[in-house]
Amino acid sequence: MENLVKVRRALISVADKRDLRNFVGQLKALEMDIVSTGDSAQVIRDAGVPVTDVAEVTGFLEMMDGRLKMIHPLIAGGMLMRPDNPRDVEEASLHGIVAIQLVVVNL
Repeated sequence: MENLVKVRRALISVADKRDLRNFVGQLKALEMDIVSTGDSAQVIRDAGVPVTDVAEVTGFLEMMDGRLKMIHPLIAGGMLMRPDNPRDVEEASLHGIVAIQLVVVNL
């Protein structure tokens, strides 16, 4: 059996928000931290689920009509870091990057 990783943090940015409320309710039950963007974050908030805006993580507002929001080292690094690689973990820690184990998108 492979090592399983506990999913602690999810990044959510979806165009089709149908069923998003139900989905994030399940994530809340699993005590996951959720980071999200714009309208997706608002739907999550309206569902009563705690959410952190990407802009709060990165320190940058969404740009280019909302198309540019997640291409930032604090977000991309969280998705790309390998938790079993000591150098990745050390670099992430040094730069304040928090791992993201689950990415939910639809275009």
